[in-house]
Amino acid sequence: MNGSDSRPELKELFKEFIFNYRSEITGALLGLILAILIFTIGIFKTLVILAFTVIGFLIGNRDDLNDDIVKILNRVLNK
Repeated sequence: MNGSDSRPELKELFKEFIFNYRSEITGALLGLILAILIFTIGIFKTLVILAFTVIGFLIGNRDDLNDDIVKILNRVLNK
């Protein structure tokens, strides 16, 4: 087996690792970004950025959230 044969194998192992641990990797990256923000601009400014991010997410996702709320209410009220 030469070196070129192991590259595709390694690439597939890496893809599998990323796929299997995507939520853990996402959480670690978000924690790293949060730590960098807190240490560079401070906790208050970081909280303001997070608040605006959450508000933006909720505004952009309101149609999906409304559909979910309607489905939940229909299930609860129709029992």
